[in-house]
Amino acid sequence: ELWKATIELPRGVPVKYRYFKGYFLEPKTIDGPCEVIVHTWETHLQPRSITPLENEMTIDDGYFGIHNGIETVDAGWLTCQTEIRLRLHYSEKSPVMISKKKFKTSRFRVKLTLEGLEKDDDDEEGQEKTSPTVPQKMANTVEFSLISNNEYKCRHSQPDCGYALQSDRWLEYTIQTMEPDNLELIFDFFEEDLSEKVVQDDEHPGHVGSACLLSSTIAESGKSAGILTLAIMGRNPRKTIGKVRVDYLIIKPIQGYTCDMKASYAKYWKPRTTLDVGHRGAGNSTTTAKLAKVQENTIASLRNAASHGAAYVEFDVHLSKDHVPIVYHDLTCCMAMKK
Repeated sequence: ELWKATIELPRGVPVKYRYFKGYFLEPKTIDGPCEVIVHTWETHLQPRSITPLENEMTIDDGYFGIHNGIETVDAGWLTCQTEIRLRLHYSEKSPVMISKKKFKTSRFRVKLTLEGLEKDDDDEEGQEKTSPTVPQKMANTVEFSLISNNEYKCRHSQPDCGYALQSDRWLEYTIQTMEPDNLELIFDFFEEDLSEKVVQDDEHPGHVGSACLLSSTIAESGKSAGILTLAIMGRNPRKTIGKVRVDYLIIKPIQGYTCDMKASYAKYWKPRTTLDVGHRGAGNSTTTAKLAKVQENTIASLRNAASHGAAYVEFDVHLSKDHVPIVYHDLTCCMAMKK
C-alpha cells in the first residue's frame, strides 16, 4: 500500500512529524474540529524531520514504522472512544460453572460475538450528515489477548469455536466503541474436545450454550470495574445450564487532556521483573479470606516478610502525642464497668 500526500510548508523552517494509522471522524458541529482516532503510530525517540529549501520537493519516507533502519510502533490512545475490557480467568476458581452432569468433566472454549443494538429510524433522521466521505463514528473493534506467566499473545480475530479456557492463562477481550451503552456481547461455549458432537449435524459441533451481556448493564451500575455473573442458556433457550463469571474494566479518555505525538515515551514501560512487596508486613491478617499467619503491622510481620524474600514491605505507622513512631497502629480501647 502506497501513501501519497501533497502539503504546503514554510520554506527554510524545520518541520518534525510522525506517521500514524487511523482516521478522522465528522465534527460534532459544523465548524467544530474533527475527532481523530489513532490506531498505531510511530514512536521513535527522534521523529522524522524535513527542512523545505525549494519550491517543490519529493520525499520518499520509506516504510511506515521504520525510521533510520529501526522499526518502532505503538497503539494509539483514547480520544472520543471508550474501551471495555472483559476477562475470564482461574484466579480463584473456574469462571464457567455448568450444572449438567454430562459436562462436569468437560473443558470449554469461549467465543465472543459483538453486536450493536438497533436504533429507531427517528433517531437517524434527526442527524444531518455534512460529509458522505467522513464517518460520524468509528466501527467497533475487538482484540483477543491470551495472557500467561511466560507469554502474551494479542489477536484481531478468533477461531470459529473461540479460545480454550485454561487454568494457567487469562483470556481478555479489549473492545473499543463510541457507544459503550449500546452493545450486545454474546459468549458462546463449546466443548474443548470437538470430536464428539453434542447435537448431531450441528453447524457448530460441540456448542453447549450461550450467555448474553448488555453493555448498558455495566453503564447502569455506575462502576468502572467489577465482576458480573451471567446465566448460560442451553440449546433450549428457556433453560439455564450454568453461569459464567466475567471481570470488566471501563476505560474512558481524560476530559480536557489532549494527547499528541511529540513525546514517544508517553506510554513507555521498561520490561523488568516483578517485585514481591509485603502488604502490612507479611500480609493482611484481618479482612481477607486468606489471612496472614502473623499479625499485620508488627515487627514480627516485617521479619516474616523479609525471611520469605520480600523486596519491600508496606506498613502503617502511628505517631504518638510525644512524637514517638509506633509500627502497630491498630490501637484497641478496652472498656470495663466498675461499681
